[in-house]
Amino acid sequence: MSKEYPVVTIFGPRQSGKTTLTRTVFPSYSYANLEDYSTRALAKEDPYEFFTKYPEPVIIDEIQEAPLLLEQIQVRCDQRGVPGQYILTGSRQVASRESVNQSLAGRTVILRLMPLSLHELEIAGIHVDRDAQILGGFMPGLYHGTPHIPYEYYKAYTETYLQRDIAQRRITDLDRFFRFLQLLAGRTGQLVNYTDIANNLGISSMTVKDWISLLETSFVIVRLSPWFPSRDKQIIKTPKLYFCDTGLVCYLLGIDSKQMVRNDRIHGCLFENMVVMEAFKTCLSQNREPSLFFFRNTSGVEVDLLHAPTQNVLIPYEIKSSQVVNKEFHTSMGKFEKLYPQKVFHDHTVIYSGEDIPCFNGVRYCDYRHCADLFLPTEAPFVFNP
Repeated sequence: MSKEYPVVTIFGPRQSGKTTLTRTVFPSYSYANLEDYSTRALAKEDPYEFFTKYPEPVIIDEIQEAPLLLEQIQVRCDQRGVPGQYILTGSRQVASRESVNQSLAGRTVILRLMPLSLHELEIAGIHVDRDAQILGGFMPGLYHGTPHIPYEYYKAYTETYLQRDIAQRRITDLDRFFRFLQLLAGRTGQLVNYTDIANNLGISSMTVKDWISLLETSFVIVRLSPWFPSRDKQIIKTPKLYFCDTGLVCYLLGIDSKQMVRNDRIHGCLFENMVVMEAFKTCLSQNREPSLFFFRNTSGVEVDLLHAPTQNVLIPYEIKSSQVVNKEFHTSMGKFEKLYPQKVFHDHTVIYSGEDIPCFNGVRYCDYRHCADLFLPTEAPFVFNP
């Protein structure tokens, strides 16, 4: 993208590797971190001097800390007309993305970087068993340098997040917000019940919705929307929420050992969280908007994950933590297909903890460690070259 656009903007969670990625790919670029007080002050008070100290091409970390700098970048982009001059990163999506879109429309492409994926760990030769992987999570810092205790890592991560991102949003009751995080962690992979969460915390449903939106914009959680045809009254239309990192879920739930992961009542939900996030990460790594959904109706038919690569094609997946095949795992996918015969269905697949099986009773069984392959595009993107 840096060969096509003057500005490349990368959003993603804190500590997901944005700085490491950009400085590795562009080692000769100037580098400015706006979380440094003096650098931020210079960017706000004297943007002309800022670019004297940090000349183009330049990497600017945490652009949300000095959004007015975007106006100067716009002017300089138009004056220069050279691609790849500015690499921007940000950890808070909403305000930053709105500012970027308004100031740099037509001049930037926006990418999203999530924590490491199972596929990336496999390529790196890092093999961790299922429950250790759920417990340890996917933050790059855990895979570099000396061994870490995941519980302590995510404790520090949460405290930093609360202090930097939440307190700045004028949420003063951080203890209540932390309890809110814990409640959501216990409901990962479940339908969101705003009223129940509000009653548990003694706040309004509107506040719950606002806080969930805040978690989405700072890449703590993702929302999985339900799939439904228009005007179908029997479909559950409430979304599910998943955390971007299972290690954070385990910390919030007080899980600090593989045995606790295995024995926890939401073990299946933790496994599902890991697989759903692998699907999201795979789509985003290809710079594609994730067309991912789930299905549930009032008659009890449910499909854990649906991929809609095109308008009329649906690919259903069931996600099971079991290590053995079971014909009961794929009955819902068959029922779902019969409900919507006008749709084109491809490759009913169960993603589970066992070995890859190309076909069992007409259904593919996929080892979760290889499930990224299921969400890769089947053809190269069209390149316009008049």
